[in-house]
Amino acid sequence: MLRLALLAVLPAGVFALGHDRAVVDGMTIELRRYRASMPPAEVLARWPLEGTAGPERRSAGDWLVVSRLQGRLQETLQARPDGAGGSEVLLSRVDLRAPLAALVPPPFTLPAGSSVLRTIGFEEAAGRATQFVISLPGRPGHALPILCARLLERGWRPSGSRGCDGSLPTGPRWFLRGGETLAVDLRVDGARSRAVIGHVVPRP
Repeated sequence: MLRLALLAVLPAGVFALGHDRAVVDGMTIELRRYRASMPPAEVLARWPLEGTAGPERRSAGDWLVVSRLQGRLQETLQARPDGAGGSEVLLSRVDLRAPLAALVPPPFTLPAGSSVLRTIGFEEAAGRATQFVISLPGRPGHALPILCARLLERGWRPSGSRGCDGSLPTGPRWFLRGGETLAVDLRVDGARSRAVIGHVVPRP
């Protein structure tokens, strides 16, 4: 259970929004989302660092980030402006010694020369959602028909007019298989293609 260290330090002006768990490349990450009435710099300044090893502060886009190591646990606090003088806050915790979870394979056979760069899984009330980042050989115009052929072989069917039509506008393409949904966003990545694939399986 994720300890609510942030709430212990900021009992006023901090509101819990939700709790999630994600599995990133087999590593389980506990996530808690908050909204705070103070700006991001004050949120990070009040986060307790005493008794910890290796605190690190950095920026990532709009987010201010601080990380700390407590024994086997890696904690990361992120805060960014919410547009109303307060902050959006995300607190994550990873047990660095916990065994890795088994990776969920992509829901179709990858073309030869492909590789999975990242797998992110979420367990939700409605079902299981998994996002795959996949590197594919060839530019999108070459990779798309091969990818579509593999999807059709596994029983996926295009949804809408942009499934396997061969044109390459940006944005996702949708496929259905029974109650499952698949979204494919294919982009140029040097001499190769990079596909971000979202797969949702509803609970029985």
